[in-house]
Amino acid sequence: MLLHGNSQNHATWFGVAARLAQRYHVVLADLRGYGDSSLPEPGANHVNYSAPVLASDMFEVMDSLGYQRFFLAGHDRGARVSHRMCLDHPDRIMKVCILDVLPSYHAWTNLSMRSALASWHWQFLAQPEPFPDTLISAVPAEWFLKSRGYDRQLPKIVFDDYIRCFTKKTILGACRHYRANATIDFQTDTTEKDRKMATPLLVLWGTRGAPPTRNFRPYGANSRATSSTLNRSLPATQCK
Repeated sequence: MLLHGNSQNHATWFGVAARLAQRYHVVLADLRGYGDSSLPEPGANHVNYSAPVLASDMFEVMDSLGYQRFFLAGHDRGARVSHRMCLDHPDRIMKVCILDVLPSYHAWTNLSMRSALASWHWQFLAQPEPFPDTLISAVPAEWFLKSRGYDRQLPKIVFDDYIRCFTKKTILGACRHYRANATIDFQTDTTEKDRKMATPLLVLWGTRGAPPTRNFRPYGANSRATSSTLNRSLPATQCK
């Protein structure tokens, strides 16, 4: 199972999915609120977009396909969901790969001027509805995605699918993810900040992206980390 990040959908895996499919059954899922997935109401304290609920979605997908245990990889938002999946049901994840993120608790509690400027969207998208989603919806999808560098990194067919899926629904869905991350998820992460992932863990980060994610290593009991210039399917400007 491969899980995408923010402003993206399952098409983000175009560079590796076909190669993996030579050996595995590859499942590319859109997180709720993204791509062609549905947009549930947020619920109390954004609970319907919390990491445990998103993780439960993905387990349901794999259950429906008949897979009790599976390999997992996630980038950005998908990596945070992957982290939660390993904490909630470590017996079901055989191995996990985390790409280009730091754990949410670490990111929120180690903010600096540099990191806040580089990750401005964390604070912006988490603002109460409908402020950020209204502002983002006021510009064309193509303009916004080009401003994030996607057109320089992606084949046209993938970029066009990003544009197709960048709608008021997915903009609102993304904001709900970030609101949950700053509220109910942070509460959970604070309580569980000393928990370690038992799943065999590979941490990757792009040399042209955000600061290295070596700090994920203390959160995994069985991990190794490395940098790579090969993850060109993941735009450097979107490594967050």
